[in-house]
Amino acid sequence: MSQVIRENDELYFVFEYMTQNLYQQIKDRDKYFPESRVRSWIYQILQSIAYLHKHGYFHRDLKPENCLIDAQGYIKLCDFGFAKKVARG
Repeated sequence: MSQVIRENDELYFVFEYMTQNLYQQIKDRDKYFPESRVRSWIYQILQSIAYLHKHGYFHRDLKPENCLIDAQGYIKLCDFGFAKKVARG
């Protein structure tokens, strides 16, 4: 769940806590990840990209540092600073 708060002409975005990003997970590992975990991460990332594309956006900065992971292993894309709306025709 995310929340947007406007207070005194300031805009605040509040998001759920994600423990780390995919780059940290990869860097801190001491052995290979189980295939099931890798498949789950890839599936979640592809689902996220499909959702963006369906709504006419491209992320344009997809990298492990922009894939946040929570304690249960769910991945969410972040950092949409380079995202671009594209005309759908």
